[in-house]
Amino acid sequence: MYTHLILLAKFDNVAIAYHFASQDSTAVIHQQATIQSQSPNPAAYSPHTLKTSDPNFASVVKMDPYFTNVTVYPDWQQFLTKLDKLVLLKAIDVAAFLLQHANLTAFGLQKMLYYIYADYLVTHQVPLFEANFVAFDKGPVERAVYHLQKYHHNRLQQNNNLDLKLMTGTLPVDTKKLLLAGIEKYASRFDTAWEDNQNPTHRDQTPWTLARQRGGQNEPIRNQDILHHHRIELI
Repeated sequence: MYTHLILLAKFDNVAIAYHFASQDSTAVIHQQATIQSQSPNPAAYSPHTLKTSDPNFASVVKMDPYFTNVTVYPDWQQFLTKLDKLVLLKAIDVAAFLLQHANLTAFGLQKMLYYIYADYLVTHQVPLFEANFVAFDKGPVERAVYHLQKYHHNRLQQNNNLDLKLMTGTLPVDTKKLLLAGIEKYASRFDTAWEDNQNPTHRDQTPWTLARQRGGQNEPIRNQDILHHHRIELI
């Protein structure tokens, strides 16, 4: 019989696992202890062990369908690399938190998301969350959030990935505090849509303006432009 060690992580509807199997149960115990002592974020995955007559992961799935549709990594470092990407805070996670704590229109959500992102980036020189802002007509819009809010609004509001990712210990401990401060600062500013001549993101040389000049409609807004020009669009 083979003993299987499986370290399973699930985030953003993606499941990955590190897999190690051996007929020597002592080797499995040793492998788990070694990994646990070296792991930078053990709270990001759950350990599982079971026995089958075959060393392949397919035998694990056959025994327990819970492991169906899991991408398996037999190499620990490859698993860690993928895990690091999975636990990154994303714009969708933040947008869901904002919707759960403030009464926001689609316009208000996008503006608050952008200003929280840009404020943090300028202050800390690194982004608080992963985002893809593009230059829509009314200003910066995060693509994934726009699509999810328009077509799958309930899924966005029910997203609790922020709490899950906070438990891994990989995010700034004051993440929620920062987001709540952003709500307090901006909620009343974005309750109605702006006219173009009142839109601070449309001022000359803002990141949005530079993106439109560079590539037109829906051009990505660069972090380097936010770093250098966000001060122009402050409100």
